[in-house]
Amino acid sequence: MTTPSSNSPALKEVMGAGLKEILEHDRKRQIELKLVILEDKPAEQGYTKSEIADKLVEARKALEDAQQEKDEEEEVIPIPTRQQK
Repeated sequence: MTTPSSNSPALKEVMGAGLKEILEHDRKRQIELKLVILEDKPAEQGYTKSEIADKLVEARKALEDAQQEKDEEEEVIPIPTRQQK
């Protein structure tokens, strides 16, 4: 049985995919954490469960949209190159 070398294109692809999955999971976890924190405030203020659920749906959408915009901005930024004179 052979094992791929550390600079194998196949291994790099698998590792890259795994890293993307880990980062995506962490992003979702951060959003869920913010939603749990947000859920307590309306409950303390006397909102109904239905009103809280509606607020959480709106907050989830806003958080996901903000994260997607941030991700898009980070991907578009070119790496500066040094030009020689």
